[in-house]
Parts: sequence; structure tokens; C-alpha cells
Amino acid sequence: DVFERYIHFIDRRIARLTTARIFLATDSERLRSMLVARYGDRVIDRNMVRLTGDTEHIGLHYLQHAGLDKAQIGRDVLIDALLLARCDELVHGFSNVAFAALHMHPDMPHINVDVACGWVTDSTVPSPVGEALKHLTRPLGRIRELFL
Repeated sequence: DVFERYIHFIDRRIARLTTARIFLATDSERLRSMLVARYGDRVIDRNMVRLTGDTEHIGLHYLQHAGLDKAQIGRDVLIDALLLARCDELVHGFSNVAFAALHMHPDMPHINVDVACGWVTDSTVPSPVGEALKHLTRPLGRIRELFL
């Protein structure tokens, strides 16, 4: 299970950072449930729309649902990226949200689980968000201060 690999890397960091908290930015309710069951109140997350069951493979941004507020999803993604950029370390996969956070905090220690597990061979695959953010670093810094 791919989520077990994330837990493996989180466990390695938690072992040396005994008071660390985990900010969770995911669209997967299953992953959220797994991490809350394992780490309890060390997990910090935001109340937002998450994928469940048969929708997990679709991706939240592709989901078609009558009551889904796409503007709110966009706000949630931006806020999560800004909060991730303030973290001390990042455990992530190939995610434009994670890549955006890394562009805002380029010196943040991080591990790309997809690369570490050999599921992909190159962690420098261009991210459309990342490429755009290279040109917007200054304005995003100001936005981050407004949100936080």
C-alpha cells in the first residue's frame, strides 16, 4: 500500500522529533484516517473536502459533483501550500501542492516518497505550478503573510 510507505518515512522523522506535530495536507480521507489512528492529536489538518472510496483514484480537481465548490477547493489548496511552506520538513509525493510549498521554502528538508521508493526515477520532473511560481516568489511571499 502506497500510504504505508508514507507512514514509514513519517515514522523515521517522528522517532527523532518526539514533540513534532504533523500538518496533513491531503485529499484522501483514507490517508487522513490512517494517520489520525496512528499519531492521534499530533496530526493537524484542516476541515475540507476529501476523496473517499471509489473516488480516490480520480483526483479532487477532476471530480464532478453537483454540490462541489471548486472555488473553495482552490482556496483550500492555496492555504495548504502556504502552510506546508512553513513546515520544518516535508514528506511528499508528486504533488503540485508540495512542489509549490518547496518553491516557497526551497531550503526545506524533504523527501519525495515516489522517488525514494523507486516508483519514479527523477525528482526534477517539471511541475507546471513550480515553473509558474519561479516567477512569482515575491508576490507569494506577501500573500503568505496575509493568510497567516
